[in-house]
Amino acid sequence: MRKLTIKEVIKAIPMEEKVREQLLSEYDTYPEIKQFDISLGCWSTFHQMQKIMEDAKFQEYEQEILNGTRKATALLMQEARDSVWQDIEDIISGKKIEEKKIEAIRAQLQSLIKK
Repeated sequence: MRKLTIKEVIKAIPMEEKVREQLLSEYDTYPEIKQFDISLGCWSTFHQMQKIMEDAKFQEYEQEILNGTRKATALLMQEARDSVWQDIEDIISGKKIEEKKIEAIRAQLQSLIKK
């Protein structure tokens, strides 16, 4: 895992797009104390989000083991963490958002085809 900047953290955490864009564009102009407060809140939210994602991924992997589609390993939690980290990287880079948009368009097209 690499170290993230506060702006990357802002990109990663769930919030309204309008608020995200405002934070990203105005963050550097805020007084130092406001930047500190925003940073604390964003990092706290990021770590909570990361923990929730890791737990969900670990449960997904456990279910796959029960279904016989994945082998149990001693590194299962690390595999979940690595997968979540890749998801976070994709969110920060914008790749995840693009994939969601493509999937939404695909679903709409399939809906139209079925009619």
